[in-house]
Amino acid sequence: MNQLYEILGVSPDATQDEIKKAYYAKAKSCHPDRGGSDEAMHQLTRAFEILSDPDKRVLYDEQGEDFATNYERMMNQTMNNVIEAALAKFGAAHLKKGFDILLGDTIKEGEKHLRKLMQDIEAFKNEQGRIGDATDAATRAVRAAFDRHLAGMEAASTKMQAELQMVNQIRKNGLEMQYRDDEEMPSRRVSFGPSTSSLNWTQFSET
Repeated sequence: MNQLYEILGVSPDATQDEIKKAYYAKAKSCHPDRGGSDEAMHQLTRAFEILSDPDKRVLYDEQGEDFATNYERMMNQTMNNVIEAALAKFGAAHLKKGFDILLGDTIKEGEKHLRKLMQDIEAFKNEQGRIGDATDAATRAVRAAFDRHLAGMEAASTKMQAELQMVNQIRKNGLEMQYRDDEEMPSRRVSFGPSTSSLNWTQFSET
């Protein structure tokens, strides 16, 4: 599961800046013109392309090497779902406008829940800071429980941000679609991401 991180020589919790620095540092030795090989450079570049993309990194962390096939499948399914929803609600004559409206509403909803989650994380950190530094068993247990819960909230925040970026990319791609006004459906069905028409942003929020 950590193979791509090992190729770059970074830990699974590395920041984007650390990933970028590691890539440029290793590229100097991996490049064929500097004594490296085409295969080593290919592996390094692939690792960087995946781990530097928040959407792909989340999927890689969750699914490992199979993520690429799953990513493309999810992206395709989402675009098709949104197209069908836009057709049903707005009709073929207003497909592009309807597509933009549906995704725009989804993005606004996601951003609202992300803001709420970030506020919850800050409030939780403040509460966590009040636990104190006592070393008795009860305090250690409470501190460990807080740490686990905070880690879950921060992971949810990272995933939500990745999905928002994905939905924004879907919207951008959809607005670039070209089709005739009398066409019931674009001839080539393209897509992106987890089913945008039914994304449940509240699943990430604190209850």
